[in-house]
Amino acid sequence: MSLSTIRPKSFIVIILTTFCYGNNLLAQKFLIPKNVTIQYAGSIGFISGDFGYNLFKKERGTMDFGYGFVPASKGGPLNILNVKFSYKPFNIKLKEWGNLLPVNPGFFISYHLGSNYHIGWNDDQYPKGYYWWSTALRPNISLSSELKIKPNIIFTKSRMRYISIYTEVSTNELYFISFVQNHDEFPFTNILKLGIGTKLYF
Repeated sequence: MSLSTIRPKSFIVIILTTFCYGNNLLAQKFLIPKNVTIQYAGSIGFISGDFGYNLFKKERGTMDFGYGFVPASKGGPLNILNVKFSYKPFNIKLKEWGNLLPVNPGFFISYHLGSNYHIGWNDDQYPKGYYWWSTALRPNISLSSELKIKPNIIFTKSRMRYISIYTEVSTNELYFISFVQNHDEFPFTNILKLGIGTKLYF
């Protein structure tokens, strides 16, 4: 069989199969998530779930990909995709049972799905540049604190390396600009959103 006889779709399937399964070590290192997260609130849904990967040496950072949902009873329905990056410069060992990561700056982007949300504005309906923000895309900055506990202290056969609980405070560019432009009547605490979650490390 020559390359000229392979259909484009078949060629793509062959490439993906080779990439995913041809090198087991590569698949284990880069494709298999190293943690999963469940979070309540925090600008990415009433409830959200993420899977993530470790970054840098000594796991100084994480990159998470997730989905959040807001039910109709809480102002939805909303479906939100998110990509989160967190840097963890301080790792304080708590004897043999865990670690404290007190200050973790981060950045994440959330994307609202649905026909009512768009990256840009319709130039036929609004003058170009009239609205500068996107209804679908929200860049956010965050600051979190995390307590990581070794589950083998209690469950000797646990496959998890850590179970953690964390809090995360965040704000987005639209909230921040609104505060700057109306700080006399717009309290700073109004632009901060709090999320609480748990993360399982494997």
